Amino acid sequence: MEITKDSASYRDPSGHVYSSGDRILRTVTKHAKENYLYFRDNKTLNRLQDKNWIIAANEINDNLAQYLSEELIENTHCLLEHPKIPYISYPYEWSFQLLKAAALRHLEVQIALLKDTVSLSDATAYNIQFIDGVNPIFIDYLSFQKYSDGDFWMGYRQFCEQFLNPLLLRSSLDIAHNSWYRGNLEGIPTSEINKLLPLHKILSWRIFMNIVLPNKLQNQAKNNQNPGVGKLKKAKLQKAGYLGMLTQLHSWINSMKPLQVPNTTWSDYAKNNTYSSIEEENKHNFIGEFIRETNPEFVIDI
Repeated sequence: MEITKDSASYRDPSGHVYSSGDRILRTVTKHAKENYLYFRDNKTLNRLQDKNWIIAANEINDNLAQYLSEELIENTHCLLEHPKIPYISYPYEWSFQLLKAAALRHLEVQIALLKDTVSLSDATAYNIQFIDGVNPIFIDYLSFQKYSDGDFWMGYRQFCEQFLNPLLLRSSLDIAHNSWYRGNLEGIPTSEINKLLPLHKILSWRIFMNIVLPNKLQNQAKNNQNPGVGKLKKAKLQKAGYLGMLTQLHSWINSMKPLQVPNTTWSDYAKNNTYSSIEEENKHNFIGEFIRETNPEFVIDI
């Protein structure tokens, strides 16, 4: 069986993604075995799979030689097979509403699993995809790890740069995130959005705590100006505080809206176009007939 490694799957020492035709496979290395088994056996996982919040996975333990080379087998605990997502999209392509939905789903998955002592090692937006139209689903089984009392949220900065900051760009400054995100695939740095926010925005408690203060601490850590920064590495965050942080971010993001929806060439197209009522009906019938004859898996309206 010939398998091809996904060209974007190279950074994670815990495993990699491969494809063979319509089959999607993921290796789980021996390095990731302990965290994977702890996550796999967690009672919340099945509930989240049933809700389509986390992608399904079938575990393959036998006949690994059918799929992998001897070199790969030596370092592989097991293989996972996932259902194939028909259309892969990326955060810089998403609308404000899709990015918002992805951010909320990421937090919802975290909150549900943290209650059962599982946390996330990162918070990249690229671990979310969309199925059944606009339903966000978490796709990375190797981001989960056992939570220990006092652990900090290791992916907080990444969440801000890839979710929160792009959403703030639109909701606070009326600037679409797409072009900026496309030019910087790791997201929008907190230091940059901090420079853009006007004073009356900075005085907001949420923005101060999630943008201004972290930016100041990062700058002090870089310059070794604050002796208290080193103590933060030894500090502990109680689980209730961790959950509170996730819940407050969820509430804040859920309330976000674009600052202003600009009028475009197409804003009033439904009312102001060159179609007569008969022509519009003919177009509708033509598209309907085409769909019935070709029976496509999905259709994109560009």
